Amino acid sequence: PLADPPEARPPLLGERDHMAPPAQSVGLTPLVFGRESENLPEGVLNMIFQARAPSTRRLYALKWSVFSTWCSTRGKNPASCDISVILSFLQELLDKGRSPSTLKVYVAAIAAFHAPIADQSIGRNNLVVRFLKGSRRINPSRPHTIPTWDLSTVLRALKNLKPLTLKTALLLALVSVKRIGDLQALSLSPSCLEFGPGDSK
Repeated sequence: PLADPPEARPPLLGERDHMAPPAQSVGLTPLVFGRESENLPEGVLNMIFQARAPSTRRLYALKWSVFSTWCSTRGKNPASCDISVILSFLQELLDKGRSPSTLKVYVAAIAAFHAPIADQSIGRNNLVVRFLKGSRRINPSRPHTIPTWDLSTVLRALKNLKPLTLKTALLLALVSVKRIGDLQALSLSPSCLEFGPGDSK
């Protein structure tokens, strides 16, 4: 098949994630974990799956969804395609102006769902590692010494922004300096709203 069946797709962004789904429900078969896990019971695989934080799982699911759609339009299986397909996808992202750091997140997400190639994770594949290194060399990060946006324009927009949710999202983006993907991965699920005594955490 070109894509996972509906019941095996990664959880979509925004789904409640306070109880993580079992490994199989997001397409993480024993093959993806490696040959040594082929005979592990479902409960053990699910526990391994829990190693990633809910926000990381949602972020990876979002990136994986983009890659899966890209593969489907080209008749490729995203979970077992050749390394050349993955590199072509990364090159297309780079051509569209995506930064090397964004590509690195995509690689991590693909590695989480894609079957190992020659018993090696996608993220450790020699060609992928060299590709990312080349992208960083050609597109070195340049820290901004001053804001690239006009503060007065932002304040005027904030004043006219009616929904409180949008104002909160904008202020959170400004003070946290997070990537868009990180902000999208935020959740209101109970597990993400737990506080210790005296609101210590």
